[in-house]
Amino acid sequence: MRISIIGSGNLAYHFMKMIAKSKMKLDYVCARDVDGLRKLIKKHKAKSHDDIKTLPGTSDVYLVCVSDDAIKQVVDSLPKQIRKHKIIAHTSGNANINKVLIKAKNRGVLYPVQTFSKGMKMKYSDIPFCINGNSKLVITCLTAIGASISTLTYLIDENQRRHIHLAAVLTNNFVNHILNSAQVILERENIDSEILLPLLKETVRKMTIVGSHKAQTGPARRKDNETINDHLKLLNKSDAKLYQLISDRIFNKYNLK
Repeated sequence: MRISIIGSGNLAYHFMKMIAKSKMKLDYVCARDVDGLRKLIKKHKAKSHDDIKTLPGTSDVYLVCVSDDAIKQVVDSLPKQIRKHKIIAHTSGNANINKVLIKAKNRGVLYPVQTFSKGMKMKYSDIPFCINGNSKLVITCLTAIGASISTLTYLIDENQRRHIHLAAVLTNNFVNHILNSAQVILERENIDSEILLPLLKETVRKMTIVGSHKAQTGPARRKDNETINDHLKLLNKSDAKLYQLISDRIFNKYNLK
């Protein structure tokens, strides 16, 4: 199966590496600026293309790895022959295929539930892939791509995928934002943030064993107001507001009847 990738961001970068490591053939990488990907394109013997309107129709599948706001415009700009005869799939967790890919006859989604940054080494075989499409052919082809990369592939409908993406944002993006605040606090006191790693690992382990509801501990869970007030004094105004909000939510969930 020949696959072309449209985009040049973090996800496009990693999909290039994923496809190259699979049994699939990386055909074209199409983006207005592929300078940052040229070494990778050359390494994997792919071809670059900078004009979406003249992208060759030699691939079986075209993966659209761009921001949600840009998906429809990108797909609408593809040559008619590609939109009519090839499989076009986006990689978004939230965009509805029947809206942003409406001009594609064979449309689907190949959404990896993971966070991606260029240059980071990853174990692709552990990434869950959410798959859907508007026909059995599309689903079969996208499942084959996902299975050639990972051991975790799931047939997920549009509504389920939106909820998975929401949960993923809470799990990764929001937690990472809070972790950044934690790092700043430690760095300010010349403490290596690696001291938190065992705690993070145990937090995730307990979530998988007993569930996050039963695993909840801490000052708010214990109704330890003295500790909470001490913590609030150590925080800047913005972080203190967030700390108080989350503490109130934990307190209300476990202590109000």
